[in-house]
Amino acid sequence: MLEQVLFHVPCPVFWKDLDGLFLGCNKLFLEIGKISDYSELIGKKDGDLPWKRYKDDYRKDDLYVISTGKAVTRIENIPLPDRVIISETTKTPLMQNDKIIGVLGICLDITDRKEKERLEFELKLSQITIEKNALESQAKILKLENEKHQAMAEQQAQFRKIAAQVAHDIASPIFALQMILPRCDDLPEKTRSALSKFSTRIIDITQNFLSQFKQKDDGITINGVTRTGASVYTELTEIVTEKKYEYSNRPIKFVTEINPNSYFTFINVDIDAFKRMMSNLINNSVDALEDKDGIITIHMDTIDDKVQIIIEDNGKGISNDVKDKIMNNITVTSDKLDGHGIGFSQIRDTLNDNEGSFVIESELEQGTKITLNFPKIETPNWITSKIELKPDDLVIIVDDEPYVHEAWECQFKTFVPNITRRHFEQGKEAISYINNLTDEEKKSIFLLTDYELLKQNLNGLDIAYKTKIEQCILVTSHHNDWEIRKQATTLGVKILPKELAFAVIINLVNR
Repeated sequence: MLEQVLFHVPCPVFWKDLDGLFLGCNKLFLEIGKISDYSELIGKKDGDLPWKRYKDDYRKDDLYVISTGKAVTRIENIPLPDRVIISETTKTPLMQNDKIIGVLGICLDITDRKEKERLEFELKLSQITIEKNALESQAKILKLENEKHQAMAEQQAQFRKIAAQVAHDIASPIFALQMILPRCDDLPEKTRSALSKFSTRIIDITQNFLSQFKQKDDGITINGVTRTGASVYTELTEIVTEKKYEYSNRPIKFVTEINPNSYFTFINVDIDAFKRMMSNLINNSVDALEDKDGIITIHMDTIDDKVQIIIEDNGKGISNDVKDKIMNNITVTSDKLDGHGIGFSQIRDTLNDNEGSFVIESELEQGTKITLNFPKIETPNWITSKIELKPDDLVIIVDDEPYVHEAWECQFKTFVPNITRRHFEQGKEAISYINNLTDEEKKSIFLLTDYELLKQNLNGLDIAYKTKIEQCILVTSHHNDWEIRKQATTLGVKILPKELAFAVIINLVNR
């Protein structure tokens, strides 16, 4: 499964051993190097390949990653047989049993982006020249500006399309892997843990890449503050992912501990303010570590009617004087006292505006623990956290990725192995099959469908609309799209965030 995921990841990936010998790569890495098969790559070094004149620079980065255990990212030229590309290459340690055994590399081709930057620079120079000619300059500037905006709009549209493709091609198999791993009892614990860490790393890369395109939810404005029901798990994991990237050059380990009872927990908050608050709190913990090795742990739990979030670090702690100032709403600004204080004004405002509270526990040279509490709200009616089936139901699963079907098979075999299931990768085939059933037979259909079915000219909501199945769940990573939520509600379709598919409860109920 992991080899298939890597092979189809939509960016070049390679891995080497400690001596710089290539151990493997994915399909795109072979394609960009015009390498016909693995035999031309495996066991060779950079000096044996088309980009050999940069071998010393590449080896220098490899040795840095191996010796320090830290990731490194470079903008570099890669000469290929027919052209030179500009790559943003990230190299990270390749681990086995907590030991570095080589280097894992991921290449992002940014040639087009650099070309765009060059064109924009040339545009600025041309504008200076144009301005010297009073009559002609205005017309030329307007023309160039129009072309620039048009080009940027086209590029943005194209990039959004690529981002959607990345979300689909990476997220689906990785989320499938996360669904399967907890059920793989025959795998050794170390192997299962390593696979889990690897899949989490790929999800981090994907979410960081796609975070700027996240659809904002509509909300209700109360006293000038826009609040909406927010999935604490998804919002919290997203901000932690961003912090992992922001501080990737620091010797900090970020640990997330989520109580399973909180996976589908919601609170009513201004999401942007909530994220800024969490960012400030984590930044304070980072400052308290003072460039030293450290651990920042983010806990989440649901206790009675409260959602509790704890940010804990093993930094230098906060003095009683500073704690008193913070708790009494006295601004702390002098040289970031004890690594804390900065940003607490925003934190306090966010808590006040969103019915939250906080407690600080800290000891000098031991660390700090900040506990946040928010009122839990009822799970919104558009989401589902469980799949309830009748013994004679027929489960129909529609998804264009075979990985997802394998994952659902694993889930159903674990919880309800005797339920009948049919799988479709083509939406039109699913519609045809369902609509050839009698009305009575349709009442026993339970439909699980992905929203995004690439290159099929329809989506999961289209299937729900055309089949009129009463028991229908839309499984999608687009659950934050307000328009999709609205359409699903109109059709009576529940939504299951794909990120939480691993946690959904499946059980049988009597008619």
